[in-house]
Amino acid sequence: LNKNAHEVSSALNQIQQIQKSLNAQLQDLNRSLVLSRLLNKQQNVIPEIKLSYNLDEKIPDLNIWLYDLKELRDNLFDINKATDEAINLTPSLAENRSKVEAILKQRQNLYNTLYQELANELNTSIALKIDYTELNKLRAQVKNDITEKLFWIRSNQPISLEFLFTIIPFLSNEITSIGQKFYSDEFLENTLNTILNVSPLWLLAFLIIYLRKYLNRVENRLAMRLDKNDRIWVTPLAILVSILSQLPKMIWRIVLGAIFIILLLSDSSSQQKVIFMLSLHIAVFVFCLEILKPNSLAQRHFSIPPAELEQKRAIMSKIWFAAIPVLIIANIAEIDAANIYYDILGYLIVVISSLALAILSAKWLKNKLSSESLSPTMWIFAGLCICTPVIVLIMMLSGYYYTTVKLINRLAYTFYFGLLYWLLKNTIRRMMHTAENNLLKQRLQKLTNLKLKKEKN
Repeated sequence: LNKNAHEVSSALNQIQQIQKSLNAQLQDLNRSLVLSRLLNKQQNVIPEIKLSYNLDEKIPDLNIWLYDLKELRDNLFDINKATDEAINLTPSLAENRSKVEAILKQRQNLYNTLYQELANELNTSIALKIDYTELNKLRAQVKNDITEKLFWIRSNQPISLEFLFTIIPFLSNEITSIGQKFYSDEFLENTLNTILNVSPLWLLAFLIIYLRKYLNRVENRLAMRLDKNDRIWVTPLAILVSILSQLPKMIWRIVLGAIFIILLLSDSSSQQKVIFMLSLHIAVFVFCLEILKPNSLAQRHFSIPPAELEQKRAIMSKIWFAAIPVLIIANIAEIDAANIYYDILGYLIVVISSLALAILSAKWLKNKLSSESLSPTMWIFAGLCICTPVIVLIMMLSGYYYTTVKLINRLAYTFYFGLLYWLLKNTIRRMMHTAENNLLKQRLQKLTNLKLKKEKN
């Protein structure tokens, strides 16, 4: 406990020093690349301490123990009285009264010593709780301040002749450092730990492959119920079955991306965080591409025309190939922000992918205009499709790499929420439509039964 109190106190002093130096650094370095690198290093050295016990439980326990110990100590306040009570309980001790008094005095001293130790422990715990609460609060505040300041300053050199001349050396050094990681014991240990943690995905994939024929039969049976014996739970169950049936496709793509992530990141926790985010990206895209197939879930359950589905799927598949590399690099760069200045490989991937997305968006808009006139909503959507990759490209070329990856991740989450809203809206509409039809059928059946009864009477 004393060791933890000392560590927390030292960490609190360190964070307070970092907080005091932030404003001075902003004034002296004037939003330069040096400031960006310094802030990244400070963000990485911010101490993080996690206690192995819960102080909210420990402090009440100490109070209870002190109360019980105080009661035992008070019982021995009068040694003569305590000796008489012991002899009354066990008369044979009367012959050794002096020894009984000596034992009770030793017990009294032990109670006093233990009481003092527990009181010190309680005081230390209370002080530790105050410092630990302040540490976590200040740590979160400083990290947010540094993140906010990093967002508004350049993290890399803007595009220039000097930058172009340094691309090859930096890229060569980065590839060399990746190769050197293979020979470090730490990298192998962290990678093995990551592989073991994600191994259940393989078992799940093999299980789904084994059950795939059964899942396909269930999906077809649910589709057949849409016209004959429809229920409100048919569409949600069809969505669940579709997700399960696509897990093998998702997992082998995740494995390929995980290999790239493991090569770029050495820390096991960072590897697992980025692989988790990669799993989210791949799951969303694979599921969307699957339900947008002809005669698939979107057509069967949501009654979307096949031509519209084909168009949406073509757009989504093109976005998939260009967006996934950007999203992987964005997640890696955000977690490993301290090395973002040297990340030429990730920088080039984001620039090339952004340029590809801008070209794809422009081609899609050109084809759209040649075949039909766009509604105001489609004009807004087309503008977003073109402006977003162009803005990302301009920001990357201007040196705002860190700012760009933060925005990319937030845009991805916004896009996923939009897809979730679209899926929930259509699902709820379908369920309400089904419930309405079932109620109408029940009413018609009741009317028919009443009519038949009247005719019989």
